Amino acid sequence: MARYDAAELTVAAELANVDVVQVAGAAEASAYYASAFMPIVNTFRAASRQGILTQRGAKSWGSADLDAAPVTSTELEGTVYAPTSRAFTCTGHYVDTILGQYALADARSGSHNLEMSIRDEIAIGYAKYFDASCAALFSEVPAGNTVGSATSALTGPLIDAGIAALIAADAPKPYSLVIASSLVPQLMQIPEMRANAIRGAAGAGGIGGPDLGQTSTRMLVRGYANVLDVYETDEIDVDSNAVQNLMVGNGAIANPWVPLETPAGQAANKLLIDLAWESQKRAIEINATTIETWLGSVFTSSTNTWMALIETDEA
Repeated sequence: MARYDAAELTVAAELANVDVVQVAGAAEASAYYASAFMPIVNTFRAASRQGILTQRGAKSWGSADLDAAPVTSTELEGTVYAPTSRAFTCTGHYVDTILGQYALADARSGSHNLEMSIRDEIAIGYAKYFDASCAALFSEVPAGNTVGSATSALTGPLIDAGIAALIAADAPKPYSLVIASSLVPQLMQIPEMRANAIRGAAGAGGIGGPDLGQTSTRMLVRGYANVLDVYETDEIDVDSNAVQNLMVGNGAIANPWVPLETPAGQAANKLLIDLAWESQKRAIEINATTIETWLGSVFTSSTNTWMALIETDEA
């Protein structure tokens, strides 16, 4: 039992005035700008927690003599509609965190109000978690779409080979390459990459600032070879001493999600944020939860030809 009921109720009442729906939406928006993958991943609210992604294949056409009676052709038999499909199951993901007195005091000294502090506590970690989940999908890239090795530098010809693999697979454009943050100096040694770098305070060819309609603070280059945008994140996988940089076609990765169920009905946002004042800790407890998953959008249960892997050394 609390020793000072009136004081505890006063503090709890102040916390109850926080609009958790608005804060959750702000956290999602902030995470978008902190993420390399969110701008390029197909995120959608699924009809149910378990579902199927489908992809129609190309049909073979043949020639026909339309003056003949009956029409004769080399393709008389109809082909059955048989789309490739992939099952998914959205699962729970969460973080529980504490905003203690020191954190709250530091936030206030930085001109952050309570809502901003809660948003920042969730958004950055969620962006990193989202990026790590997408980067792990490099395991779905077929062998024929893998270029480079653990001893390769990130070069223009290597990137061009990745683009060629996606073009050969008829992957929809535009393409996006997400590289490890440590490889940015190598990337900027490629003349056309520097020429197409997002320009900001650093001037022509420099990097910095969200101007020119930049879609993410993680975007480095827009329009390399008129087909490729480049992002960076420190969540790229390193496997067998090779950095697994991932290049994807438009819509190659899916992120289905379903809202959480609450006593008041379904949550309004992808993220559900609960708040509680912990009197004994003199702190605010923040519990954030999602129900979602990440997977290749098309083809088989283990491979996706709309993705290419560029293996490089650890810069």
